[in-house]
Amino acid sequence: MLDTSLPHQAKRIDPATGVREIAEFFGPEEPRTFGFTHLPSSRPVGGVVICSPLYAEFNRNYRREVLIARQLASLGVAVQRFHYRGHGNSQGGIHDATFDTMLDDALAAAQRLVDSAGVNNLAFFGTRFGGLVAASAATRFGKAPLVLWDPVLNHSQYLRDIYRAYRIQALKEGARSSESAEGMEEHLRRDGELDILGYTITRSLYEGVQDRSLDKEVGLSPRPLLVIRFGRDPRLERGISELVLRWQMAGFDVNHLSIGRQEAWWFTSGALVIQEALTEPVDLTVDWLMKTFDQRTELL
Repeated sequence: MLDTSLPHQAKRIDPATGVREIAEFFGPEEPRTFGFTHLPSSRPVGGVVICSPLYAEFNRNYRREVLIARQLASLGVAVQRFHYRGHGNSQGGIHDATFDTMLDDALAAAQRLVDSAGVNNLAFFGTRFGGLVAASAATRFGKAPLVLWDPVLNHSQYLRDIYRAYRIQALKEGARSSESAEGMEEHLRRDGELDILGYTITRSLYEGVQDRSLDKEVGLSPRPLLVIRFGRDPRLERGISELVLRWQMAGFDVNHLSIGRQEAWWFTSGALVIQEALTEPVDLTVDWLMKTFDQRTELL
């Protein structure tokens, strides 16, 4: 059932679960952020802010984020999804999007969830580049739990992953890539943007994240932390394992899981079929968040 009585909102109520879904633009000023609020039929036991990945990875993961939001809401957890300004259906130009604006969007999404659901017990969930955003946002909310799916460790690793996707696609099409990873980086700095498989990578975003890393954004305050890796990429295994060990030694309650096969984040052919079948990370995340909220409620 869809309600469009308010001009800036569209509402849907799931007849089976009573979950309300609100699609709207929000934020203190233009350009405004587009998002979806998922509200349970009863008083929420907590709230989760979902920070999406970017570019092809955003499309690849979109259905799974919807599934997580609806499952959590049916179990009594309010959820806020959103599109970063300059991306998706949000307002703004792509060249105006930086890590700082993405972080502002995540914090505005958290405030929107607090206002609409009346919750102050928040958790954050981020995938790939969204993991950096979610980690940074979580530090603004005390010991808020944090979920990371295949998180980006730093800007260099992320650019290498993008370049690798570019090379693979070139080989599939029978062409040879004439530009190296270093050449692509120089191209980005010189021209202000770089087209990769139809997606525009901007200098404003790239330069704004060069001093950021997952280690820095997670911070020093111990919190419940779930890290899910899709497959075991030997290029990244050591880096994430070292971080997990460091967090554990600092007092974080860390669950680190590797599941399934390596995810082809930049290739979306047949993605919806794959996403529907790959429910394991969705179920693991929902179960972990519900247990974490139960434990936090007992401590209050």
